[in-house]
Amino acid sequence: MARKVSGWLLTLFLVSSCGGSGSPDSEQTVPSGPGSNIIYQENFDSLADGSPWPAQWQIAPASNVINPQIQSGMACLTSGPYMGDAGQQNLARMVSSGLQAQNVDIRFDVIFGNFQNQGVGFYARQNGGFFDLSNPAGEGYVVFTEGYSSNGITFWYEEAGDEIQHEIVELSSPLGVDPETLTDVAFSIRYQVESLDANTTIQRAKIWLTDSQTEPDDWTIISDADGTDVPSPESSSNPMTIPSLQAISGGFAIDLFNITAGNETACIDNIVIMELMP
Repeated sequence: MARKVSGWLLTLFLVSSCGGSGSPDSEQTVPSGPGSNIIYQENFDSLADGSPWPAQWQIAPASNVINPQIQSGMACLTSGPYMGDAGQQNLARMVSSGLQAQNVDIRFDVIFGNFQNQGVGFYARQNGGFFDLSNPAGEGYVVFTEGYSSNGITFWYEEAGDEIQHEIVELSSPLGVDPETLTDVAFSIRYQVESLDANTTIQRAKIWLTDSQTEPDDWTIISDADGTDVPSPESSSNPMTIPSLQAISGGFAIDLFNITAGNETACIDNIVIMELMP
């Protein structure tokens, strides 16, 4: 995978004080507003090929990550080969637990090496865990984009090490293309996790083709406690009122899932995390 994706035109309206944040990309701009504050920004351009991810990102305990490194100014990740139903063994997770926030607006590009066989997720309110293989077990909210099953953008949550999907939007409508024709493809994604009150959270996400589209006005997928999503049969709980995920600050994580026997790679670029302020 050898291309650097030029994402949004970003002009920082403030300089992040987050230690280790990447150098501002002169070709990028993040929309600003009175209710937001940039807490992390990284485009990976200053890092040499073959170098590790920035120190804020660490391999999650027990995660099957193979050689996470910088390639062509992007943070690339490879997971172990597909091993049947053993999803934990097929998923690579990098966690950033030092940076904490409750309500966030996250923007990033994801560049798939083989979209039809991969999925990539970005977690908020994540606790640094990995399924039930860590102590504590993994928890958080995640937006996940994949091309091997639903060809969609989906919401999941992880509670006490169990990952449960609870909302799906197929990509053909928002993108205007057949997702089954996409292979080496780059998406831009915006993802919000926000508390409505002390007991309820709302998730919003939108997706567009980085190389040919601009950010849409409308959210592609919304998940809240008003009946717009139906929890999967594995759970009788409303996913947006899970007690352990409400009114908390948490970290962040990036997942890669491969369903093929080969060790396929996907890359992340142009991460901007904004804390939504009251």
